This record gives sequence, structure tokens and C-alpha cells, in this order.
Amino acid sequence: MAVTKREYTIAAYWNSNDVLDTLQTALADVGYHAAAQTGTILTFTNTAGTTLSGQKGFRYLVKQSATSGSGLYATFDVLRDSNGAISTITLVRGGKNYAGTNTITIAGADIGGVTPTDNVTITVSTVSGSQGSTTTWYDKDATTPYTWGVCCVNNDETKKLGQTYYSFYTPANPVANPVLYIKSGTGFQSDTNVFNGVSGIDYINNGPGNTTSPLYAITFARSNSTPIKLITYQSAVDTNFVVFLFADVDKYGDTYRDLFFLSKYSTATQPWSLDDCFTGGVYNIGKSAASSTTDAHVNISLAGLALPRRAGEWGYSGGAGTGARTNIAYYESVFGRRGLTGTTAITTQYASIYQRSLYDYVQTNLEYNPVITGIPICYPFVPVPYYLPSDFGITEIIGSNTTAYRDVIKVGGTTQWSVIQFGNNLTYNSSIAFVAKIVN
Repeated sequence: MAVTKREYTIAAYWNSNDVLDTLQTALADVGYHAAAQTGTILTFTNTAGTTLSGQKGFRYLVKQSATSGSGLYATFDVLRDSNGAISTITLVRGGKNYAGTNTITIAGADIGGVTPTDNVTITVSTVSGSQGSTTTWYDKDATTPYTWGVCCVNNDETKKLGQTYYSFYTPANPVANPVLYIKSGTGFQSDTNVFNGVSGIDYINNGPGNTTSPLYAITFARSNSTPIKLITYQSAVDTNFVVFLFADVDKYGDTYRDLFFLSKYSTATQPWSLDDCFTGGVYNIGKSAASSTTDAHVNISLAGLALPRRAGEWGYSGGAGTGARTNIAYYESVFGRRGLTGTTAITTQYASIYQRSLYDYVQTNLEYNPVITGIPICYPFVPVPYYLPSDFGITEIIGSNTTAYRDVIKVGGTTQWSVIQFGNNLTYNSSIAFVAKIVN
């Protein structure tokens, strides 16, 4: 099966409005926007609950056991203090179909006690109107031109953490080398324009306009004086997997930026329960040409060193104490000799070697462009978060150091793959490329 490729052109002298409108359309075309939600909880009050001395300092992620109305899927963080009393109840996800004055029951058994003795009652104060749709942002900046939009991605809304909210922010008046900032969280509060939940656990930085320590920041253009393109490659094997690529367009030819993709895993492919973790990662697919200390490679990197703790990818982020590694590089195998540290051998600590035989190079009658598929995005760890679908892969190209974007590689006579990222090795006349299948 071949990928579906879509291109969107943004005319010269664009602003943030144009970029975000294009992103909104691209996200709609690949099915990332959740359906409209009405009656999302905005504010509430709650009863005090009981004090349980044996549960001092405990934190619980809970959903309702009952409600007086027809609301669904609201999620709360309940924290007990040093005496075992409930100190805070924080809205993590506002759910849908609630109305003002609805009551919600949190079962005592879910917060360290017994039901019904230790139950807590939540009373809904205010709710949202209709938010988002399958073609529009869940929420966006009210200014003109607007600078941010939020996409609600529905992985499985029946789960406590079954939705992820991605914010996309770029300054209104672009300067040279404008940047797109992406963040994520478990919920988003439309009346205050901030992420829901507990800081550091459900999000890292609150407001979408706050660019401090985003999950991902990409320079997506040179300036706004020339047109740009947004290109998407959507897998036919797993339509949840989509690669996004920006490019400058001018008379000298297109200049392509690094690729990125968002975590949108189906329940069949993700390694975590969405009652415990949400999928909030942003991944970069970068490249490096050969240098004096390292050989050509392409790499998959989980962006950001400070992910929310309830994000399933947090343990892979390389933050303090985790010992995790975010940058997984795939090198040439025939000529590759030097890893990320400039040593004379590549070890699995630094890179995964794309295995090839030297005979592929010296025997000219052999096909030497096989494509390796089933690529793990974080191979040293258990569980591996995700394996890329089989219509994306990595190939080593022998006898050429002029590989370029959109070069077509033919394998087996009929199958065609398009180069969408690559690293060239000028010394050894070779390259390694990340490719997408365009013809079966």
C-alpha cells in the first residue's frame, strides 16, 4: 500500500493566520480533529469528602461513577494532604454533554476509601458551548491575525486520558526564520485558554501563546516574502501515522525543513493503557551529512526534555533521572564507522546500524536499494512506543552522494519510494534516506 501525499501552498507575504489555517485544513484532511464537543465542564464546586489518614499524600486520577445528567468522560485529579484530607480536586478533562447544576459522583473506592461512605460530590457550575469539529480547531486565538490553534485528538474518549490536545503557536508578524511551537496536554480550558490538569503531570507550559520550553519548535520558513508549502504523508497501513513537512518555494527550487509527526496511536498499536497515560509526544525526523567525526545518518528524535509525567512518552524523554535517550540514529552500514561520539565504531548506545552486506556494493548485478521497514521509533526501550508502518522505511543508496528530496527509488521493478529525508556521505559516495512508498 502506498502513502497518501497532500500539498498545501501558502502565498507569499503570509502571516500567522495563513499558516494556522493551512495547518487546520491539513489536520482535518488526515482525520486528526475530534468531532464537536458541547457541554464541556469549565468550572465546578465539590464537597469536602472524608479524611483518610492511611492515604496521606496520595493522588488519584478518577472519572465519575454516576451523574445526575447525561454528561460523559470528565476526568479529575484528586490529591490528599499530609493529614489524608482532600486538598485539591483539579479538572483534567472536561468531557462533554454536561449542564450547569449537574452533579457528579466520585466513588469513595476510587479515592482510597469505600463507597458510598467516602464519596465526593462535584457540582457543575459552568460549561462550554459547542467546540471544534472534524474540520476546525477545538479552540483558537480570538485576535486577528490569530497566533494559535488547538487540535483535539481523540484516541479513545472512553478512557481517562483518551484525548490529547495539541497547541500550535507562531508569532503574528513573522520575522526572519519564523518558528512554529507545538505543545500538548490532557485537556484544554477554552474560557481561560490554558491546558487543563496538574502542572508538570498533564502539561508542562500552560497557555498556548507561552513559547517557553515547548515540546517542539521548528523553523518552518526563511521569511514570509516567498511562498511556502506544507506537505503531509499519511500512511495507508496505519492512517493515524502522518508525517508533516514544510518547504520554502522560490526560483532556486524548494528548500525542505525537517519532518515531524505527532503521537496518535490506536489502541491496537500503543503499549500503554489510556486510563494511565496519554499520548502527547512530538517526534522529529532529522538528518546529518558526513563530517570529520560522524558518518551520514537520519535520526528519529522525541522532542523536548521535559514531557508531562502522565504522557506515555515521558520515560523516553531523557529528563532528569530517567536515563532515557531521545535521539535514535540510523547510519550507513557499508561505510559507516563513526558514531555520535566520533569513536571508531558505532555501538548500540549511540546508533542503530542499518544492516547491509558489502557484497551489495561490489556485485553490480545485485539490487542494492532494499528498503528496511518496521522501524522502531525508540528501539532501546521496553515497551517500544511504536513501530513505523510498512509504507515508510530506511534505505542506503550506494554509488550516489547527491540524494535529494523527492528522489524516487525503484525496488523490485515496480515498487517506488520517495526520499523525504536523507544524509549524504561525500567521502564514500553514498547516502542513507528515510523514504515513503508512493507506488506499490
